[in-house]
Amino acid sequence: MIKKPTEEILQDKRAIGKNTVNLSAQFFNLESDEVDRGIRDVLQNIGEATGSDHGYVYLFSNDKTKMYRTQGWYSDGSPPQKDQLAEWPVEKFPWLMGKLMKGELIRIVRVTDLPPEASSEKEAFQAQGCQSAILIPMVYEKHPIGFMGFEAMRAEKTWPEESIGLLRMVGEVFINSLERRRAEQALQSSQEKYRNLVENINDVIFSLDTQGRFTYISPVVEQVASFKVNEMMGKKFADFVYMEDLPEFLKSMRQILSGNVTDHEFRIVNKEGSIRHVRISSRRLMEGGQTIGITGMLSDITERKWAEVLLKRAEEKYRSIFENALEGIFQSTLDGHFIVANPACARILGYASPEELITHNVALERRYFVDPELYREFQQQLKEKGVVQKFEAEVYRRDGSKVWISLNAVAIRDPNAALQFVEGTIEDITDRKWADDQVRYLSFHDKLTGLYNRVYFEEELKRLDTERQLPISLIMGDVNGLKLVNDAFGHQEGDKLLVRIAVILKESCRKEDVIARLGGDEFAIFLPRTSHMVTMGIVERIKMACSQASYDPVQLSIALGSVTKDDSNQDIQDIFKEAEERMYRSKLLESKSVRASIISSLRRTLFEKSHETEEHTYRIQQLALQLGRAFGLSNSNLDDLALLATLHDIGKIAISEGIIIKPGNLSPEEWEIIWKHPEIGYRIAGSSPDLAPIAEAILAHHENWDGSGYPQGLKGKEIPLISRIIAIVDAFDVMAYGRPYKEAKNKEACLHELQEKAGTQFDPFLIDLFVKMVSASS
Repeated sequence: MIKKPTEEILQDKRAIGKNTVNLSAQFFNLESDEVDRGIRDVLQNIGEATGSDHGYVYLFSNDKTKMYRTQGWYSDGSPPQKDQLAEWPVEKFPWLMGKLMKGELIRIVRVTDLPPEASSEKEAFQAQGCQSAILIPMVYEKHPIGFMGFEAMRAEKTWPEESIGLLRMVGEVFINSLERRRAEQALQSSQEKYRNLVENINDVIFSLDTQGRFTYISPVVEQVASFKVNEMMGKKFADFVYMEDLPEFLKSMRQILSGNVTDHEFRIVNKEGSIRHVRISSRRLMEGGQTIGITGMLSDITERKWAEVLLKRAEEKYRSIFENALEGIFQSTLDGHFIVANPACARILGYASPEELITHNVALERRYFVDPELYREFQQQLKEKGVVQKFEAEVYRRDGSKVWISLNAVAIRDPNAALQFVEGTIEDITDRKWADDQVRYLSFHDKLTGLYNRVYFEEELKRLDTERQLPISLIMGDVNGLKLVNDAFGHQEGDKLLVRIAVILKESCRKEDVIARLGGDEFAIFLPRTSHMVTMGIVERIKMACSQASYDPVQLSIALGSVTKDDSNQDIQDIFKEAEERMYRSKLLESKSVRASIISSLRRTLFEKSHETEEHTYRIQQLALQLGRAFGLSNSNLDDLALLATLHDIGKIAISEGIIIKPGNLSPEEWEIIWKHPEIGYRIAGSSPDLAPIAEAILAHHENWDGSGYPQGLKGKEIPLISRIIAIVDAFDVMAYGRPYKEAKNKEACLHELQEKAGTQFDPFLIDLFVKMVSASS
């Protein structure tokens, strides 16, 4: 027999002990459907810690005629022999089975030393290169159900006596977990449609010293007792036991310290003072032949206790919870045929009742996902992972309408791992999806025009700047007259102008083109796979649409600049800048004609909205020029005077037509609005370089010589000269030719009235000059 050095034995023991506690603690936190993976992890960690090459678990069939390999692990460099060892008839290994069936542990230090009666076993071990092995029987309620084993293939190995208890405990952990899974599956099956879906019991790993004080406890204890680990370490287990159960608990602890292995159920009191039912499986810890404490597993069985009571006495209560839940709860086949559903599930999917949902024969292409590819992804996740969480999909309702749902589901399998059905919940998230879509839309779109915004445009510029998209064209645009419209008519009219421009851009471009408002009056168009010639055609379409659009209040106009990228080496940002520069050049070249067009449209609007006529404008222009020449104005001042004669009342275009041409008397509120037209005209003129020289004169054309006018209350020569001239000739023409609401007067009466207001409303010197001029002309 091979003897290991004392230090190596101690090291082996510590490695097994550490992994037994730590890995078991990790293992017991697993859900029941993850038990197989948990067992494999424990086998691997213990095998690696002890220098083994192969670890496995075999379970016996119910009739004990076969053994099945259910979990296994091989170290690196040890090729697996799964095909040879997956299933064996028990009768092939009579020597080995005879011992295991009696619950005997088998240690094989050297396979070649096996007795003659173990020839079949020896042959099997040698066939896979095994030199040493240890087999730990797994016994549940005095019945052998299988065994756990570790093998050494690269060198002979022994397992010290001190570690056997810990390895037996690992076997117990496996037994409890496998039996727990079997019991849960049996419970789920017995509950049929209305079984409890929440029996995931967490297990706590712990160790005590001989005084019953905690020396180790796994963090999951907080879920059971609400105490944190540091609040329990060093304290006696008995301190947490319910008083009535304390005598039985202390008796059980004494039995365990004496060497008995027991399972015991009792109650504990958690941090909140609530009682929890628990079950412990434990055994004593030995070191050097001395008892040093107890180690074990604690399971919270409160829910199981409640489940037993509820299943027997309160099925209607569970039915009420099931039927009144706000979330849809269901069981279905993998292909979407409902087996069980609550009213909320039926309501979400548009059915009058769960029975209608279950019995309704839905065509496969409408069962139920709108996107078949997404449905296949959902099925694949269930098959591979066994669980799907927060899976969002658009589904059909009974009437063909669509709704967005969030889906949580788990695959329910039989003991042979065959998928039986799907169980889960659904939630209607249509409103949330709509809100998300709105937020997403607003984050990439301009709120006013509905076009894309600068952020989206710049991202698309990067994304689509590829050789596959060549040639790439860019069009930059700048709206003409926006400031003038904002100043004259308010930002509401300016916004309308931008919206009309946006409509023209969308109608002039193609579906795949990216149109964006970059901000203010700037627009940009990204045209993938578009040549220069095609781009120029789009530019012409935009210009033509603007020229043909109705002008209210001004003619639509936009300066455009375009560039085409034909070479992938060209920097898209350089293309962007070049298009912008061309746009500015275009705006500069077109500025004079655009301004002339805007001024023309403003005059036309003025004539349409007020009593002003082209004849009236012509007459006061001629009278003003005559008076200006008589005064001795320069040609430059005469030009300004002629322009002022035409546009002095331009501010009236921003005032409601109902007020301007009202035949009766105006109310005080209406007069307040009328008195604002000089200021509006001033802002309009200030927005145009061509009108800027007469802006101050427009503002002052209703000022009076004595300071009683508006809007600034200027007096005397503070009032611009050309404003004083226009005030006289405009008043004379209105008196001489009348208005729809005012009769005309003869020339003498007009001149007499002007002379009466000389020095108050009008410049007295200009009145004398005007009277002489008009009298002489007659």
